[in-house]
Amino acid sequence: MQPLTHHQILALMPAFTGRGRQVDLAASDRAAWRLVFRPVQHALPEGVVEDTLLLEPFGDTQYRLTRQLTHPSGLQASLRAVSASLDDLLAGIEAVAPQSQFRTGDGYALALTQRLAAGAGGSMAQVVLMNGEARIGALALTLTVPSVPGVPAEVQIAAEATNRPALPQDLLAVLGWDWARLIADRQGWRSRLKLARKEPRRSPDAVAKLERTAAHIARTLAEPPRRFHERYLGARWGVVLRRGIPVLTLVMLALGLWVLSRFAVGRETGAWVLLIHVPTVMLAISFRMQELAQFEIPPLPRPPPAAAWPAR
Repeated sequence: MQPLTHHQILALMPAFTGRGRQVDLAASDRAAWRLVFRPVQHALPEGVVEDTLLLEPFGDTQYRLTRQLTHPSGLQASLRAVSASLDDLLAGIEAVAPQSQFRTGDGYALALTQRLAAGAGGSMAQVVLMNGEARIGALALTLTVPSVPGVPAEVQIAAEATNRPALPQDLLAVLGWDWARLIADRQGWRSRLKLARKEPRRSPDAVAKLERTAAHIARTLAEPPRRFHERYLGARWGVVLRRGIPVLTLVMLALGLWVLSRFAVGRETGAWVLLIHVPTVMLAISFRMQELAQFEIPPLPRPPPAAAWPAR
């Protein structure tokens, strides 16, 4: 492509100058067709947020506009939209309040990366979450939402190798069936999170669960490990049973075959028929888990002996 000419840039400006936006030619890349606008500031209760627009024309018929927000905490949120109308793009971006892309709570702050999807009548009305990032002390929590309906979101918790607490595997799983156990990796830990299957319920569900997850981790790490065990003792035993479903399915299947061979031949009553299908029901339950079934004997929940979360 030929670099953007001054004439082409001037033709794009009326929609922006009418809203007080001025292009920053020094920060723009005319050869790559990327126009950066001078930042404006928004005052929020927790400080000033810097707002920068990035325009990427795809020829003369399609445009992509991205708003990048920088929070006082250092977190960055973005909102992206694609349309053939610059006026529709700007109206859609400005309709989403900057403060709606950030959440703060006791011990955590999070930022959302979103895109605008066309709603009824072609208007940029539907806000779709792409990923979210939370800072919880020395931890960085990232939630990545796949665009494929029904696919669980990916959870990543990163920490510096020299300041990485030894988190229990059931740290998130105690929150409910939608949360899976933590699996340690090089960056920290990974997990999965079940969300509503489709929009418009999927993105609000993801935001609510991300915020709940961040608040849960912040409160847990702010208290002694024994407090986590005491508060979630029942839920921790529930996680043990959940993780034991694959093994219990095999046990029930073997037990059912033995019972059938010994007692059920010639006694095909309703009760025996129900017993036959118990392993099938357990197998169906295992498919609702957020991770691949593993045949294991899960560790029993025990109160941590340490007074504070030890380093891993």
